[in-house]
Amino acid sequence: MRTTPIVLGRLSSLFVEVLQTHLVKRFTKIMLHAQALHINHLDVLKGRLVTVETAFGEVNTSKDQELFIDHNIRPFIAPVDWTFEPCGTHYDTVNIFPIS
Repeated sequence: MRTTPIVLGRLSSLFVEVLQTHLVKRFTKIMLHAQALHINHLDVLKGRLVTVETAFGEVNTSKDQELFIDHNIRPFIAPVDWTFEPCGTHYDTVNIFPIS
């Protein structure tokens, strides 16, 4: 039994149509999955932004300043081995800033 070119043409056309339908269905399935992943990621980011905004909203500036003042109230004491270190880009000498 010989197949005629007309039959082969129809089979080829049918195969291409079925293949294209399968590829389009698979592509849309992949794209829907990618979109779901992206939406999930954006929801996670949105949750983090809400957390940050809530934390910023709870900042008490007067309490923060009191903590800073209390922590940094100690007097400055120069280290024993503190020596003059001239800056390489300026004309610094020991005479400009004598350390005693």
